[in-house]
Amino acid sequence: MKRYQVTIHLSTGDNIDAKVTARNQADALRRLQSTPQVAQFIAEQRATIESVKVEPIPIEPIDNQRYALTNAVNKPGWLVLADLDNRFRIEFKRGRWNDTQRVLPLSGDKLPAIPADKMATALREAADYMIENFENLI
Repeated sequence: MKRYQVTIHLSTGDNIDAKVTARNQADALRRLQSTPQVAQFIAEQRATIESVKVEPIPIEPIDNQRYALTNAVNKPGWLVLADLDNRFRIEFKRGRWNDTQRVLPLSGDKLPAIPADKMATALREAADYMIENFENLI
């Protein structure tokens, strides 16, 4: 599936901006309009849709210099994937990526202040990197 930036301009002057994952542009618009939050917002505003803009979000390739994969210290069977750009690490047990991963700061006591959507993207990209390069470990 692809990602799309959808902007809906309403007759009241308000805009709805959203990022949507869908098969194509028409599907992205349909998925956004079918969410209860969008339907409720349009109804509350007593607005009509004046125009719609749907643009694909380009997929950026993952740089192999961004990640470092090592064995966890004092944890046999555990690995650590460090995201050097976003300054966090993911600890996980070999062969159990989905149910054992923990996101921790790269150094210090707190995770870096990353907006939730950027953190979700960073975590997805880390999983993509692992699938592409180390599928046998996850």
